[in-house]
Amino acid sequence: MTKLKAFGAHMGISFIIFLIILYFMLAHWYPFPFFSTDGGWKGIRIVLFVDIVLGPFLTLIVYKKGKRYLALDLTVIGMIQAAALSWGIWVVHHERPAAAVLVEDYFTTVTHYQLGNRLKPGELLRYSKHIPAMIFLNIPEKELQAARLRSLQGQILMTEFTEYYTAIDHSSLPLILQHVFALSDYVADKPQAKRIYDQFVAAHRSEMNTIAFFEWHGRTRWGYLAVDKNNFEVIDFLPIQPLPVEKKKIKM
Repeated sequence: MTKLKAFGAHMGISFIIFLIILYFMLAHWYPFPFFSTDGGWKGIRIVLFVDIVLGPFLTLIVYKKGKRYLALDLTVIGMIQAAALSWGIWVVHHERPAAAVLVEDYFTTVTHYQLGNRLKPGELLRYSKHIPAMIFLNIPEKELQAARLRSLQGQILMTEFTEYYTAIDHSSLPLILQHVFALSDYVADKPQAKRIYDQFVAAHRSEMNTIAFFEWHGRTRWGYLAVDKNNFEVIDFLPIQPLPVEKKKIKM
């Protein structure tokens, strides 16, 4: 086997492994919109470098037909690649989102490691049939200040207060829809944002009466989530920068 054939064979095997990992990321660990907003691109770059670049190019460097100890060299390369790939998959899997939680006026992501022992992955199915789950953090108004103080004192996010988790269903929708954002008003004087919004409206003109917008704080990108008011299915993610935290939101 020539050097290029050895490189091609290694690249082919690595590419198949890469496609399998990509499938799990897109279908299970980082489904839309989490892949683009919560580190999916960063994770896939790690896997891409380790799986497609590291292993095959090491083979290209060391392979020489008839070389003494070639089998040992290739075995070591395989072990290095397997170890690095295992680490990359662990990082991607460990940091995968567990849920998107509506806390006060925006959705934000909670990862499995943030939840720790508070909720096991299977328990999230109590709130949503999807994983990552869409959850409403239903803190009564009279307990809200105490919850904020508890979050500051304990240095934990309010989204980790699982005792307030509530399923998004017909009974909770009236409360949830109070947090709908008037995106059309917000983008009116922002040409680039308005262009993104107008493109969305043009593609969903017949559905606009049933679509609600919510502010979305992903770990790597912020924007607005468009959902169906009737079943809360995610329709699209609009990469429009939200208002600064200190400014008051426009409500419908």
